[in-house]
Amino acid sequence: MTSTRTWTLSDPGGQRTGPAGSGWRAGAALGIIAGVTMIAGGLSPASAATSACTPTAPATNCVEYTSTGGDQTFRVPAGVTSISATLAGAGGADGTDATSNGGPGGGATGVIPVTGGQTLTVMVGDDSGYGGGGAGGTGGRGTGGTGGGMSAIWSGAALTSPPLLVAGGGGGADGSGGPVPAGGAGGGTDGANGTSGNGTGGGGGGTQTSGGAAGSPAATAGTQFVGGNGGNAGAGTAADGGGGGGGGFFGGGGGQEQPDGAPANMDAGGGGGSGFIGATVTGGVLTLGGGSPAKTAGIVTLEWTAPAPVITSPVNGATLTSGTPTLSGTAGAGNTVTVTADGATVCTTTALADGTWSCTVSPALSIGSHTFVAAQADPAAPDFGYPDSAPVTATLAAVVPPAPSPEPPAPTPAAPTAVLANTGSTLEATGLAAAAALSTGLGAALLLLLRRRGRSV
Repeated sequence: MTSTRTWTLSDPGGQRTGPAGSGWRAGAALGIIAGVTMIAGGLSPASAATSACTPTAPATNCVEYTSTGGDQTFRVPAGVTSISATLAGAGGADGTDATSNGGPGGGATGVIPVTGGQTLTVMVGDDSGYGGGGAGGTGGRGTGGTGGGMSAIWSGAALTSPPLLVAGGGGGADGSGGPVPAGGAGGGTDGANGTSGNGTGGGGGGTQTSGGAAGSPAATAGTQFVGGNGGNAGAGTAADGGGGGGGGFFGGGGGQEQPDGAPANMDAGGGGGSGFIGATVTGGVLTLGGGSPAKTAGIVTLEWTAPAPVITSPVNGATLTSGTPTLSGTAGAGNTVTVTADGATVCTTTALADGTWSCTVSPALSIGSHTFVAAQADPAAPDFGYPDSAPVTATLAAVVPPAPSPEPPAPTPAAPTAVLANTGSTLEATGLAAAAALSTGLGAALLLLLRRRGRSV
């Protein structure tokens, strides 16, 4: 009968159960390191372990994860659409007698499609059980090595859905020496079988559909994600335990034990765990034994190309008609966009959910040519860089004021009106009208009138 124990996994409200001695160890990550958001979850708290690395062109960013004994997470920067992943499964541990070694971990590479803001769970196996390595069997003389843990990436919490990419862990060595290595190599499509000095009892390698077979009735077979345990040999002075199976998509089987008084060299290493490539991953390659060497933790490296922001208005070579133009373009959704003109910041804004942005220049530009460059940053991962936009040059032309309108001509004065006043004895001509009348026919009429009244002029 197989006993069980419990361990806390990445679902904060629940627990999972697995075979006793299956090697799952408590551990989780909490913190923000190098722009990678580490969240409480995976297993109980453990420190995060990430470091920058040199990206391989055309990638612009790179981060490397080492093992913490707990799940870690990676938040995809805004605007990023694919991640290139390189995984090394952990090597299996040596037994008490280090002349027999654990098997190397497997290797896995592939390109994972992602969306900005998505969270990936990163598992980096070690040689002490995290990542599904099976426990080595015990013995009075020698104890078998623990199987190496798988390194894996999930979309969401670990172990709750099919993984995206897995590199299998190597099998643990037997307890008292024998072939080198005794543990089977991690996969690869399949893990390799463990070996022994007499050629029998090695744990089977995990495959794409099942765990590796146990090397003896006292050992256990591998299961999904978990390597089997090596057989226990008892307390005799010549008793040696078998090696544990490596973790993987399916774990390797545990190796055979050597009880006290049994034929020499029958204790055996565990089988390696299998690798896996998810259906959405492109360019995936699994390499048998291509991961970490014996008794060495795994590594996960992620690389990606961060997109540059784009200035769509004004276009290069444009003529500006205002000293405070509105600029626009595209960037990663939610990213902070900062635009400079000739090296000085002129506006800052946040890209909308559809990736568009706009902002108005302030203070006003001077007359002449100006070069605009946009930069963007992800507030949730400020240490992950983006390249700047292509520069855009535009010219603010001098504004010539319009010529003033001509003054309208002065109005022509109306002709004066002559007024005649009859005073009874004297006809008085007044103003300019009377003067004008003397030179016209009216003047003649006036003379005739005066004569009739008996007056001379």
